[in-house]
Amino acid sequence: MEKINSDTSTIANIMDNPSLPDLIMEMGYSVCSSLDECRRNLLSVTSGCNPLITFGPESVAKVLSMMIRTHTGLDSQLPLPYWTDDNLNMDKLSSNSNHSTTWNIEVFVKTIKELNPSLSWMDLIKELDHEDFFVKDRQGLVLLFLALRLGLNVQGYHLDNFPINMLYRHWTHSEAQMSLIQHILQNADIFCFADYPYRSVSIDSLKVVPDSDNKDINTWRSIDLVDLLLHLAECGLYYEVQECLKFPAQKCPDILALALIESDGPLNMIRHEIISSLIPIFLKP
Repeated sequence: MEKINSDTSTIANIMDNPSLPDLIMEMGYSVCSSLDECRRNLLSVTSGCNPLITFGPESVAKVLSMMIRTHTGLDSQLPLPYWTDDNLNMDKLSSNSNHSTTWNIEVFVKTIKELNPSLSWMDLIKELDHEDFFVKDRQGLVLLFLALRLGLNVQGYHLDNFPINMLYRHWTHSEAQMSLIQHILQNADIFCFADYPYRSVSIDSLKVVPDSDNKDINTWRSIDLVDLLLHLAECGLYYEVQECLKFPAQKCPDILALALIESDGPLNMIRHEIISSLIPIFLKP
């Protein structure tokens, strides 16, 4: 009976105190249809709290995570506000939603900048390391990096100066990080590891030097990337890492072999298997 009462109390607490991402998702895409609309809608969920607190790195990171997961499909649902004593005009809200088919990330970022000009986007990137973060497709990746680049640009970071170490570091939530890495590797035109500083394998000994314009190949010169993938394999993501390594194993086995040899990552099964599978390639006359 005590457990039932406890569970009931927990559910009631969630309903009474919904998270910021849940509130925004319930309002739908029209929440950021314009700067004025976005400002009004975001202020309506602060419950009188200081926007600097409400829209801090952790909460905004979770909102962005929700947006990249739900960038399609919400336009077919009628927004349902959690509160009953608001002044929203439901007819107007329903009408606006008909013209919004996804999240307007630019409007959202500009509004957040206005409500919390001191927001650290570096800290926000760290906060993407949480259990609900998941990149499910190319468009989600597009929206994520659009938001991050806009936010970082506000703080003086240039497009060619992305804090890449935030992606290479070991996240607590490995599956979340894996979803990001997988889609980056599949979409080099959106974001490419080769465009940013990395520890590179030495290619002086290669018979054929890779084309500097081939991002898909040059990505695998990054020892930092290979280190990370070996770590993720140790975290129970062996199959996912194996899938990521199929491309370099087929298209640039020499570069992959060098990266695996020079890597500081763990001497695990996948590292041994890949190197073993590549040896015959180099023994061919």
